Amino acid sequence: MYSSKAGINVIGISPEGVRSLNPDRIREIERSHILIGEKRYIEYFEYVRSDKVLITRDMERIKKLIMENMDKNLVPHKRIVILSSGDPNLYGISEFFLQFVPKKYLFIHPNVSSMQLAFASIKETMNDAIILSMYGRVIEEVVEIIRRNNKIGIFTDNRHNPPAIARLLIEKDIKDIRVYVCERMGEERARVIKTDMLSMSKRSMSHPNVMILIREKGKKKFLAAPSPIPCYPGVRDSEFSHKDGIITRSEVRVIILSKMCIKEDSILWDIWPGCGSISVETALIAKRGMVFAIENDNSILEYTRKNISKFHLENVKLIEKSAPEGLRGLPKPDSVFIEENRGRLLGRVVSFCARRLKIGGRLTIKAVTLDTLKDGVDLLERRGFDVEVTSVNISRTKGLKGEKMFETLNTVYIISGRKGEI
Repeated sequence: MYSSKAGINVIGISPEGVRSLNPDRIREIERSHILIGEKRYIEYFEYVRSDKVLITRDMERIKKLIMENMDKNLVPHKRIVILSSGDPNLYGISEFFLQFVPKKYLFIHPNVSSMQLAFASIKETMNDAIILSMYGRVIEEVVEIIRRNNKIGIFTDNRHNPPAIARLLIEKDIKDIRVYVCERMGEERARVIKTDMLSMSKRSMSHPNVMILIREKGKKKFLAAPSPIPCYPGVRDSEFSHKDGIITRSEVRVIILSKMCIKEDSILWDIWPGCGSISVETALIAKRGMVFAIENDNSILEYTRKNISKFHLENVKLIEKSAPEGLRGLPKPDSVFIEENRGRLLGRVVSFCARRLKIGGRLTIKAVTLDTLKDGVDLLERRGFDVEVTSVNISRTKGLKGEKMFETLNTVYIISGRKGEI
C-alpha cells in the first residue's frame, strides 16, 4: 500500500531490477524528497527529482543526513526512500536503520533475494538451511558453523569469495561437501556452477555470487570430539583450571547464563574471561554460534587456553588483546558478558559494547565491589538500557570436626541490561 505521509521507506530491489517493483513501490520512490542507495539502484531513477545520495562505506554520513530530517522527537518531516538489494531484513540494510529510527516511522518492503533465487535454481529447499553473510564477519566463525551443519547458504563478498572459502575449509579438513556457486542471479548472464571443494578452491569467480554448501546424505558432520566431561549448566568448579581460586562459582554461573539469554546460534563476547568458565559454558549452549573471549593478561591466559582445550570447544575464539581494541572487527554480538573489571577501563568497554550489541541483546556485568556495581548500573542506564541487578549470596556446606556447617561465599552482583528498541 502506498503512503503519502513523511516517513522512511526501505525498498528491496531483486536482481531482476526495476521490473521487480510494484506500482506502489515505484510511486513511493517517485514521490520521495530524498533517495538513498547504491549507484546501480540510483541510476534506475535518474528521472526522479528528489535529492539523491549514494551509499558508501561511511554509513554515519547517512545516519547524520536522516537525523537532520527528523525533529527532536525523531519524527521524519520528509519522505525518505532507501533502495536496498533483495530482502533488506536478510543480512541487509534494515538492521542499521532500526538502531536509530523509531519503528512506527520505518517501513520495510522486502523483495526476492539472490539467496532465494540461488536455492530455487539448484532445486533445493531452504527450510533446513543455515544462511550466513561474510560481510563484516570473522571467517573462522563461519568455518565452525559449516562444520556443524548440512546445508549452508553464504552471501559472499570480494574478499571472502567462494575460492577463498573453499581453500580455508580444505585447510580445516572440511572437504566432503557438494559446492554450488550461483553467479549474477536474476540477470541474463546468470549461471550456476556445481563442483567439489578442491575444484572450487582453484577457480576464479564473478561477483556478485552466492555460495551453497550441501553435505551429501549419509555423510557425517565434521563435529569436534565430544567433551569427556558431563556438561550441564553450572559445571563443577573442580573441572576448571584456575589461578588462586579466581573463578566464577558454578551457582553464580547458572544465574549469569540465565541473564545472558543465550540461543543455540548466538554470537557472544566474553570480556576479561579469567579462567574462561563463562566462555566454556556459553559455548556449550551456543553450539551453532560463536564465543569470542578477549583477554591479554598473560598470567591468566594459560588457564583460559587449558579450559577451552579440555572441553574440546571449537566455537570459542580466544583473542589475546586488550579491550575494547580487541573487539574491533568482530561480528555484532547477541549477548556480552563483562567480568569485574579489576581496575580496567569499564566505561570505554561498556560504551563500545553498547554500540555494537544487537537490538534486544543483553549486556551482563559481574561485580564484586560496590564501586563496580554503581558504575555498571550508571553506564547502562545512561545508554537507555533496561537494567536489573541481582544480588547473589551463596552458602555451601563444609565439613567441620565430623559435622556440617554453612560457609558463605562473597556476595556477587549481576547487572543485566537489555538494549531496547527506539
